[in-house]
Amino acid sequence: MKVQTQPQTFANVHIGIYYGAIGIIGLGLLLFVDNLLDYIPPCLFNEWTGVPCPACGASRAALQLSHAQIAASFLTNPLFFIIYVSLSAWVVNALFGWIFKRNIKVTLSVTEHKMVRILLIVAIPVNWLYLIIMRIL
Repeated sequence: MKVQTQPQTFANVHIGIYYGAIGIIGLGLLLFVDNLLDYIPPCLFNEWTGVPCPACGASRAALQLSHAQIAASFLTNPLFFIIYVSLSAWVVNALFGWIFKRNIKVTLSVTEHKMVRILLIVAIPVNWLYLIIMRIL
C-alpha cells in the first residue's frame, strides 16, 4: 500500500463535499429531530421473516455514532459503522483537498485490491451472521 498526496481532482473534492453535505443534513436530522427513528419504516425483510437483514441496525448505528457512542454504534451494526467512518474519512479528505488543493491518495497493489474485494465479500455474510446471533442472544 502506498499513501501519498496528489493535486486535487473533481472526483476527490466535489463529490466528497456533496456526500459530506448529505451527511451533515442527516446528522442534523439525527441530532435535532426527536424520535427520528420512529418515522423510518420497519425493515420488511425482518417483518416478514423474523430474521434481521444485513442492514438492520444501520439507522440506529448512525444515530449512536452521531451522539459519539462509538462502541454502541459498532456493536449495533459493525459493517455500517465501518462504512460510516470510511465515508467520513473520505469527506475529510475532500475538505482538505478543497482547502489545501491536495488530497491523500492510497494506492493498492493488485494483490491488495484482491484482498480488499475478498474482505468486502466476506464481510457482508459475517456481519449478517453477527446480527442474527445478536438477535438470538
